[in-house]
Amino acid sequence: MSADDGSTLLHARWLGEALGAPLPDEPRATCGDCAMRRDPAADIQFSSTKCCTFFPELPAFAVGRLLLDEDPGLAEGRARVLARIAEGQQVTPLGIGRPVSYLAVYGGSETFGVAHALRCPYFVEEGGRCSVWRHREGVCATWFCKHERGALGFHFWTAARRLLKHVEKMLSRELALELGIDEGALDALASTPQTLDRRWDPELFAAIWGPWSGREGDYYQACGRAVDALSWSDIRDRLGGLEEHLGSLRRSFAPLAAAPRIPELVRIRVLRRAGGDPTRVLLDSYSPFDPVEVPEAVADALHDIDGRPVGVVLDRGAAAGVDRALLERLWEFGLIEDASE
Repeated sequence: MSADDGSTLLHARWLGEALGAPLPDEPRATCGDCAMRRDPAADIQFSSTKCCTFFPELPAFAVGRLLLDEDPGLAEGRARVLARIAEGQQVTPLGIGRPVSYLAVYGGSETFGVAHALRCPYFVEEGGRCSVWRHREGVCATWFCKHERGALGFHFWTAARRLLKHVEKMLSRELALELGIDEGALDALASTPQTLDRRWDPELFAAIWGPWSGREGDYYQACGRAVDALSWSDIRDRLGGLEEHLGSLRRSFAPLAAAPRIPELVRIRVLRRAGGDPTRVLLDSYSPFDPVEVPEAVADALHDIDGRPVGVVLDRGAAAGVDRALLERLWEFGLIEDASE
């Protein structure tokens, strides 16, 4: 996600303003041509649903911005969201969420990327695309199967995700109160483990929505208009209490803004194969989705990294192709660690 990639523009703008710097690019996570489906030598491969075996929770303002967006390319997404509003399942003043029953069958690592039955309701089978892409929520906007700088990118986007999800939750609540939703109704939503459903309990549904009952689409659009011009400074002034999340975001961004560096004394942290073929080896890294590819000779030479100074490692491994750039990559991907600690 970047501020000019046509993705979740609002999220990208807020994060860029919060950092005062461009967001890191993740060109290896190719959603249009799924990187997790291209390598038959990898231990983990996704199905045709790609990483869209997930049920997003769209905050109220994202729903509204989608409904207000007249881009013909989002027509399918608008239609699907309108159908969900009409259905009334987990349609709340805070946004459009997932039914509780979904979590009962969602298996995380056992189903992620492979279970067709758990595909996102906004996933379009033809072409394998997201119908709400520009207005997707914080999890979808910040999750990448592969990171350009390995664990450094993973930690940054994890911090960004936590910040954005917190903002989505708090801002949706603030907007609800400003638009006349009763605070007790919002508290009831937060405390109940059940799915709000117009068909099952129309009286409760109407009570939660109060003055907007029957006009849920109009309400979401009002939320969308309310956030369009908000800067990051506006968000901080409105919500407060963001310093812990902001601190985590900035600390995780600092290594990405600097040149790669490795300690002078290194040792192998993990050296496990995650697939490969006769010409190359895929090594386990910080993530099962993002192995490091090296030639067989390099994989064999890495066994010589055993608490030795970097200069010695480079001298011993030079003939096999071990160089500083490789060691920097292994460091950032979590395969080697500081042997002086």
